[in-house]
Amino acid sequence: MAIDVDRALQVAKHRWSRSTDAINLRDRLLLVLGQEKLTSVNKIVCFGLGGPTSWHMANPLTEEQERRGHGNLSLVRHVAALWMAEIISSYTRKRVRVYSQEESYRPHEADALRAHGIEPLSGRRGRHEGFLKIDARTLVFMFGSDTRQCIRVICATNRPAGIIAQIMRSNAAEIGVRRAIAYLDAEYHEHADWLPFYLWAFHTHVRGPQTVREFMRDGQRPLQGSTVWLRKSRFNP
Repeated sequence: MAIDVDRALQVAKHRWSRSTDAINLRDRLLLVLGQEKLTSVNKIVCFGLGGPTSWHMANPLTEEQERRGHGNLSLVRHVAALWMAEIISSYTRKRVRVYSQEESYRPHEADALRAHGIEPLSGRRGRHEGFLKIDARTLVFMFGSDTRQCIRVICATNRPAGIIAQIMRSNAAEIGVRRAIAYLDAEYHEHADWLPFYLWAFHTHVRGPQTVREFMRDGQRPLQGSTVWLRKSRFNP
């Protein structure tokens, strides 16, 4: 099914910006920006957001689901990346670029994404293409099955200002993940209770605002299951 990428992004940005997930994310970002965290960020580098070919795969939303922030996983995650860039840029008065590495982007989709402020990285220049964009002024935004592999590379080679990723501490039995989590614990402050990222099934080590009953009733929203790590000030360059 052909997707009008430009139209899909326009509609999703309008709808999602009014959701409680968008408002909660805005409030959390403004809070940490006021604490002089993430104020150096000039780009957001994304991994595993998925491509527009899947954007039609979503059930019609009720008004309540739309209000909460439900929607197609890939589409909402693209919109959230733009939303975070807009909030940080508005606060710091500096341009914040958005890059997204995704091998499934097709040329016409890439053109539409660029028009909305997302620079696609196809990985055709090497799977390292996205990693080369990461530096001390980067916020990394990561989903998908490659997250554990990517976080190991990032923790071994970079020290970004912040990382938002679906990493479960239950995976720490894997040597690479254990080392990555040890690195994150040493050099970053963990925020596992942020809305809209908190998910009780992923963040069992903290008490968060969502109950099992709410999850069973509402299902998982696109951003849930991620943890936020913000670099400790003593590790700033």
